[in-house]
Amino acid sequence: MPSLMSERDIEKILSGKWHKTRARAKGFSDDAINKFIEETREGLTLTVGIHEGAGEHEGTSLAEIAMYNEFGTRTIPARPFMRSTIDAQDAAMQKLFANNVEKMLSGKGKGKNLSVAAILELVGARLASAIQRKITSIRSPRNAKSTIKKKGSSNPLIDTGAMRQAISWRVHKGNGE
Repeated sequence: MPSLMSERDIEKILSGKWHKTRARAKGFSDDAINKFIEETREGLTLTVGIHEGAGEHEGTSLAEIAMYNEFGTRTIPARPFMRSTIDAQDAAMQKLFANNVEKMLSGKGKGKNLSVAAILELVGARLASAIQRKITSIRSPRNAKSTIKKKGSSNPLIDTGAMRQAISWRVHKGNGE
């Protein structure tokens, strides 16, 4: 099914430059558009990754462990799992967001009960799941033999599974805190 809305349409709605007559021609109600604008003015943001307080392993926070693996250190090779997943999933996440905004604005079926926060929750859940799959699937650079012996596994990004399980998403109002 072709989309009724483009990314540009969404940007125009957010900037207030979208005409009500065009919205009505697409089948969107004034109430739905006003609801969308009001909710987006709340400054909602989505964060996906390992959030503060996610836990630690052997005295090191899981966020630090993720950073060491994502970017590498002098002794740990970089194994980017977040940046690569976000890059690979960018178009799909934008499409997921736009399609659900369109459902929200149409006010029909399941879309009539959607909110911007709920749409961001959906995008966050999908992206977090994709990052977790990436953590599981990475096989290189391989672990050193000493690391494999210590942890009993050759999967470079999985020791206890805590880092993978700590991947989550949050929808924030305002400045993202």
